[in-house]
Amino acid sequence: MGKKLWLGLVLALVATIGAVIWQYRAQVMELATLRVNYVHAQQALERTRQALAEAERERAHLETVLAEREAARSQAQARAERLRQQIEELRRADADVDEWAGQRVPAALLERLRDGAGRGD
Repeated sequence: MGKKLWLGLVLALVATIGAVIWQYRAQVMELATLRVNYVHAQQALERTRQALAEAERERAHLETVLAEREAARSQAQARAERLRQQIEELRRADADVDEWAGQRVPAALLERLRDGAGRGD
């Protein structure tokens, strides 16, 4: 074969090797970028898992507090109903109690009772 043919084959081989090397380097750079992105995604996933766990703990705590307050409210309502029934029984049983219970309570006394009840006095 002639020199030109060999030279053409060598040039084609060099060009092909150059193209393969260029593609290989591009793939290596893309792989490095993907690895960095993967690490960042893993870190973000871990932060999200931690935030979710914290939110679940907070939700559980709030559900417990809510259940306790609802139970206390139910107990207070039941106690208030029992007291209302006792007052009604006393009013029916004694005319003096009925007359006394029917009187208006002075505003200053009502305000004091409300203020005291709000503080737990």
